[in-house]
Amino acid sequence: MTVVDDDRSTQNTFDTVATPRFDDPTTNAVPGRFDGKTALVTGSTRGMGAGMARRFAAEGASVVVTDRSAESGETVATDIRGVGGEARFVRADMRDPDDIEALVKATVETSGSLDVLVNNTGVQTETTAEEATAEDWAFVVETDVRSF
Repeated sequence: MTVVDDDRSTQNTFDTVATPRFDDPTTNAVPGRFDGKTALVTGSTRGMGAGMARRFAAEGASVVVTDRSAESGETVATDIRGVGGEARFVRADMRDPDDIEALVKATVETSGSLDVLVNNTGVQTETTAEEATAEDWAFVVETDVRSF
């Protein structure tokens, strides 16, 4: 189904009713919603994971940022603290059960609880299906399917 807008061009009706996308994940945050709660967001060094970590912090949660990349994780946690949020980074590889156990233990020991868990870990290749190697696919499956 299409509609005609003011300049007489056609567009999909879904475009006219879609929820607006905000580049800042803290837009319309509800301050205090997660006061006193600890949120652990895996895969939170970029993209949706970083956005969710920022949103939880904007709504009062103490956030644990986690990923394999310490540099990226520290950057996200520092950015959150820079705008008044509470965040820390704990390095963990979600494919490694020992890392996950240490992550949860560190979270509970530091915060006293783990109230919200967002399992956002996921990867993709930067190749086409024809270009991807067996190792590329193994990494994707290992991370996206087997992550604990």
